[in-house]
Amino acid sequence: MWIFIASMLVIMFMPLNTILKLVLCMVLLLGLLFSRRSTLLYAKAIKLANNPNEDEVKKAWPLLEKARKIGLSEQFEVTSASIYIQKGDYHVGEQILQDLIARKNKVKNQAEHQKLVNISQTMLSMVFWLNHDLDGAIAQMEKVYQSGYRDKNVYVNYETYLLEKGDLKRAGQLLAESEGLEKQAAGIVDNRGWYYLLKGDWEQALATLQTLLERTPAFPEPYIHAAQAYLHFGKVKEALQLLEQAKDSHISNTSGIKRPFIEEFLKALSDPKTRMVTALSADKDTASVALGRMPVMLENIYPATEASFLEGFAVMKQEQEKEKKQNQEDDDERLPDTSLSKEDEEYLKSHGLS
Repeated sequence: MWIFIASMLVIMFMPLNTILKLVLCMVLLLGLLFSRRSTLLYAKAIKLANNPNEDEVKKAWPLLEKARKIGLSEQFEVTSASIYIQKGDYHVGEQILQDLIARKNKVKNQAEHQKLVNISQTMLSMVFWLNHDLDGAIAQMEKVYQSGYRDKNVYVNYETYLLEKGDLKRAGQLLAESEGLEKQAAGIVDNRGWYYLLKGDWEQALATLQTLLERTPAFPEPYIHAAQAYLHFGKVKEALQLLEQAKDSHISNTSGIKRPFIEEFLKALSDPKTRMVTALSADKDTASVALGRMPVMLENIYPATEASFLEGFAVMKQEQEKEKKQNQEDDDERLPDTSLSKEDEEYLKSHGLS
């Protein structure tokens, strides 16, 4: 780019007629565009891949392949692999990452390359997960962790796999380490809320997830996890609203929660005939619902209800305190008023009763 700008300036000050200057400038511009054609193809492909319209997304892959054949920077290769893993053929993404890692001794900037290798190793854990190899994904992240490399994605991925596995001890350790990254990574905040759900600390889970919902996260997990917390307290109305938001969120190949589950859960909770049994089943089978799976359903012996608040569920401490205070005030109102007015005191005094 700097060579292009310098060349343009030289041409502008050369003793040539205007038409010739314009021709030379046009030749330079075409040369620049030709040299950068892979980047231009890449940029267009990424834009298409991020389009919510599936038909537009399909147009991205031929452009991205052309860009890769011409040649992309390692940074763009890693981004391309990420797009393939999240939205396209994740096997292609895996191959891109493996090729980059194998290039270790063939690059000039070893420090920058090693950083991209660490990022690639983290992304490869998602390939294990997509292949339904949770233990392999955990082992991959432990390998990255032991290398000493740390970034928000290391924590998000590793914590997610551990929570899915049910290893709350190790997940808790990582959540403590990553607390300072929560402003940068919504996934870490959601993992913390998920962790509290699995620990049975429902109020802390809800408080954590509410702070995240204020940031309007783009992925479905926080909405589902918060809906679970509301259901634990019988608050169906709030849970249904969150499920609707989850349904409209961005869902990729690497999303643990898929749209068919959201729709099925939403339908079961919306139907008066299955509302109560769905809420009770979800509350009993916390781990399954948090992973985007329908709960093991209890026997539906419960009456139909359209209530937006279900009785018989847990009560929040704040609401318990409020109810306790109200009951105390009601009791105080029912007690007889034993205080003496001024007239009462004068009467007692005049009759020698004071």
